[in-house]
Amino acid sequence: MRPISLLSCIAKTAERLVLSRLAWKLGPLHPRLFAYLPGRSAQQCLASFLGELRNGQGMAVFLDLEKAFELADPDAVLAALVQKGVCGRLLSWIHNFFIGHAASVRFQGQLSLSYPHVNGTPQGCVLSPLLFNVLIESLLSVDLSRGITLLCYANDLALVFSRRDCYERAPTALNRPHDRCCELGLKINLGKTKFMPFGLLPPERPLFLGGHQLELVRSHQYLGVWFDSRLSFSTQVRYLRERAATRITALKALSSRSLGASFRILRTFYIHAIHSLVNYCAICLAGLSGAQSRSLEVLQNSALRVMLCQLRPHLPVSSLLQRTLERPPDAHPNKDWAHITANIIHDLGASDAFLGGTDLPDPAYTPPPPWLPPAIQSVAPSAACSRASLPALLRQDGLRRMASLWTPGTVEYFTDGSVTAEGSAGAAFVSDGHVKTWRLPSGATVYETELVAILGALRHAHFHRHQCVVVHTYLLSSLHGLHARRFTDNGNLLTSILAVADSIVQSGGVIHLYWLPSHVGIAGNEHADTTARSAMLHLAVTFPLRMSRLLLKRRVNSTILQLTRRDHETHVAEGSCSATWYARATNYEPLNTPPHTPNSLVVRLRLLQLGYPCYSQIAGTAPEPCPHCHEIADWPLLNFLLDCPSTATLRSTLDVRLIRRISPFATAAEIVALASTTVLLDTVSTYPPPR
Repeated sequence: MRPISLLSCIAKTAERLVLSRLAWKLGPLHPRLFAYLPGRSAQQCLASFLGELRNGQGMAVFLDLEKAFELADPDAVLAALVQKGVCGRLLSWIHNFFIGHAASVRFQGQLSLSYPHVNGTPQGCVLSPLLFNVLIESLLSVDLSRGITLLCYANDLALVFSRRDCYERAPTALNRPHDRCCELGLKINLGKTKFMPFGLLPPERPLFLGGHQLELVRSHQYLGVWFDSRLSFSTQVRYLRERAATRITALKALSSRSLGASFRILRTFYIHAIHSLVNYCAICLAGLSGAQSRSLEVLQNSALRVMLCQLRPHLPVSSLLQRTLERPPDAHPNKDWAHITANIIHDLGASDAFLGGTDLPDPAYTPPPPWLPPAIQSVAPSAACSRASLPALLRQDGLRRMASLWTPGTVEYFTDGSVTAEGSAGAAFVSDGHVKTWRLPSGATVYETELVAILGALRHAHFHRHQCVVVHTYLLSSLHGLHARRFTDNGNLLTSILAVADSIVQSGGVIHLYWLPSHVGIAGNEHADTTARSAMLHLAVTFPLRMSRLLLKRRVNSTILQLTRRDHETHVAEGSCSATWYARATNYEPLNTPPHTPNSLVVRLRLLQLGYPCYSQIAGTAPEPCPHCHEIADWPLLNFLLDCPSTATLRSTLDVRLIRRISPFATAAEIVALASTTVLLDTVSTYPPPR
């Protein structure tokens, strides 16, 4: 077992600081190291491999290091660092980085013993690849004869013999890397180690490594490329054709004339899924025969034909869904992705949001440069205070700040928006005898109604050419929304307000948006509130709105909850024990816990609501005694709720003997349902339920 290190941002930053200093101290590493180094890649390793076999005769032994990162010896890494001149505090820091690692496993709430990790570099740390390369560099520095090269890419090693006398020199050359691996704490996987002669007859005697006879192969995959003994790459060509043909089939599925992807998407898929296959091993395909080259060219031309046939005007996904939603459900019985998605949108009650069009910014709005001041000057509250405890102070502070904003020629607007529990919505503004109201679509939010009132007030001020405008709003979120850098929701409404404000400012006007507390006795505010409530009585909608994302999420969540409850009630009617337990224990009400409740306690309450079986019941083993009363029961959770003395507080508020006449399961579920959340939290925090 080797866990992944999930470090904090501070620890990662510290490692990167040490990494840059260590890389500068070490300097350039061995030229035959190709992994985890900038400017080097697997393609360069393949090029070096082919360069050693440029005469077409020789041999390669493919070595595989078993669990290289896990078995790396920290002492060997530190010794290699010392040989390269690392010393002092930097060496001490890396030494402390290696020691003291331990791991434990948490399962079913139980924590195992800690097991120290003596060997290996921590996985997930940014220092581990460089330290592993330093260790492998010690292996590459082994003394080999002329014409023998050891190449390394991570834990894949290749010992290449570039002369005809490779069979005679192989025993000595193989033992040296093997002995060095033993010194460094590394282990060669002898079962995966193969050798392949190139342009030579098989050896008369077998080759051995560490007492294990090496397997002779005629083709081998090294770094994702299939090599054969004649270097014809025929196996690699077949491999490319098989993989490319599978991906071209997927490309054809994406290229439907009616509901397929656009040319840009098809081109992206081709580059990353098909072209990358050939591009990766292009350096090995330079010497292919004419027939092999033509077979790969056929694949490429097939993919290009599929793409180029899609050069047509393509509908965006939103337009395609909108067109599909407008069709009758039975008009096209074919079950393509667009119709399936449209049916799901219909079931969730969200078709109005898609058919209503895109929430685009107002055409008259131009985003201002960031160095210019905003067109609307907002005046937020100076300090937070309770409206319930200090209404007089809030009213006094509001009137004082209103007086500070007033100058000769100032026109004040009081805006308000109201929403009832049934979903009716209205907006209004009042100003010096001018009153304007709007009836909004049912389901509009308070935030939207207030924005509509602000928009109406600014349009009125712009029409009458008022130069100093003060808009009083009771909703603080409207101030924040108008000063946001990005509009994720209600974009058309917000940009319409800013466009009108820009027109007023460009004509020499000044706009102040002032937050005013509601229901504290300010006459203009109360008048606007009464007028907005009267606007909800209008029958016709006078200000249509596109469904906002917030309302869409609420409607979708409500529909999903209804569908889920309907499905759950079906399981209850069929006699499911777990479904019946949950229905009795929760009555389909959400779990309301106090804020800052530990997540572990919330999980315990959730488990009580689910009526879960314990581990012994799932595994079919002998039941374990209760951790509190030490009773052994076939269903430990029932014993915990009905008979354990530690849960007597839960049973004190109801007559358990009367409820027991139903069934033990119903009784236990009723105990969970009738006990208060506070009592449940106190009980499970002191006496955890059995697991």
